[in-house]
Amino acid sequence: MVLYIYSMSNLKIQTFSICLLLVGTISCDNSLEPVDNNGIIAFYGALDLDKETNFIRVRDLNAPFTTEATRELNFEVTLKNLDDGSLETLGQRRREYEGLYQYNYVVNQPIAPDTRYKFKVTRPDGHFVSKTILSPTYPVPVAEPVNQDCYTPIQVSFDPVNGSSFTYKIGFSLSGSIYWGARQYLLSADSTTTSLSLTFIPVDELKLVPFTRAMLRCTDLVSEYFYLSYAHYSKGFAESIFIEEFDIFESTQRLGAYYEDTLAIPIDTSRVCPPDC
Repeated sequence: MVLYIYSMSNLKIQTFSICLLLVGTISCDNSLEPVDNNGIIAFYGALDLDKETNFIRVRDLNAPFTTEATRELNFEVTLKNLDDGSLETLGQRRREYEGLYQYNYVVNQPIAPDTRYKFKVTRPDGHFVSKTILSPTYPVPVAEPVNQDCYTPIQVSFDPVNGSSFTYKIGFSLSGSIYWGARQYLLSADSTTTSLSLTFIPVDELKLVPFTRAMLRCTDLVSEYFYLSYAHYSKGFAESIFIEEFDIFESTQRLGAYYEDTLAIPIDTSRVCPPDC
């Protein structure tokens, strides 16, 4: 029987937490003073290419952290597709959280891969901030070789990536459930990076399982697949979320695009002699 590699875009086996959208829910200290810098506008958003609707949180950091000061936010917020020229004025959704009002702006347009977008927030006095991002490409991952034994290295390649980055986890089936390893990073060296690849040896991933003393072998697996669950981020976005230290006053503008997917890679789980025998 011929096995194959397939991409499960609708089956999100592993969901990567996007902490960026939760930044606005951090506890607010009412003793904090406003930022005296002609008004700093903060925004945080992660635009999912697989969702029809996305949200970007916006806050005026020059306003005190009080109920009354946050009751109204009269900003004009837009998202422009720089490749086709279309412009969307984003609607506002207000919610109260622990006595303060938070504002999410709704992105109704689908986010296309490998496309430049300009996000802009303008105050009534004309002061504005903006950020331009390039959404990630949508490369089809290539894994090779496949249907080999547990001791053969497998390389997974992504091309093109245009300077973007990935986070990923490797998983396999044990006792009816999928065990996932730790999050790892696949980062572009710079904006000129056109392709990225990672290599793993299946049996080495089995050695990382912490809750067993016996050495696991591929013959112990429930499924003849190893799974690569990955998230693909626009340039610099993964680094800003997971690697760079966050400071509300230093990192006030974080916006990017991403998508998640899972690749199932078939392996031969037959006993190998030696070392399995």
